[in-house]
Amino acid sequence: LAQDAKDRPEKLAGLKLIDGKFDGARVLTILRRNGTVIQVSRNGLLIENFPKIRAQFEDLQWEGKDMVIDGEMMSANFQALMTQFKRKTNVDTDDSVYHVFDMIPLEEFYDGESKEGQLARRQNLKKFWAENIKTLENVEFVPYEIVNLSTPEGQARFKKLNEEAIERKLEGLMIKEVHG
Repeated sequence: LAQDAKDRPEKLAGLKLIDGKFDGARVLTILRRNGTVIQVSRNGLLIENFPKIRAQFEDLQWEGKDMVIDGEMMSANFQALMTQFKRKTNVDTDDSVYHVFDMIPLEEFYDGESKEGQLARRQNLKKFWAENIKTLENVEFVPYEIVNLSTPEGQARFKKLNEEAIERKLEGLMIKEVHG
């Protein structure tokens, strides 16, 4: 879960991976090498309310390692999204977009620790997304920047990124360890 960094100055120093904080529904998509796609909440509850996006992942006919893709499901209207997210019938989520920001092998996900750092995982996810962009029509890769927050230039860039996030109506910024 995201935490406010205002009272944690160590989080605002050094080389960091910065991206936008979306206000949607957190969804983990599990791609199994047998072609099965499962979507769950961060609490592990099965989510079946995004059939269009799940079908796009199923169309990949995944044959690689079992993977977990982490992202935020968004819609034009947050309240409407949450209503659809909780519905048991008559679900209409065709306008939803899945903003993805992490990808980790399922085995490492279960272990609770990745062998790769955040930057390497993001690069792998970007490559995966770019190779499958035509199939994953409702999936967007969340862009990021590497910023050195210990420099005046980095602090200025961070401020600018925060302003841009607010203009884009995001909740703010996520600050992550590059190699963590």
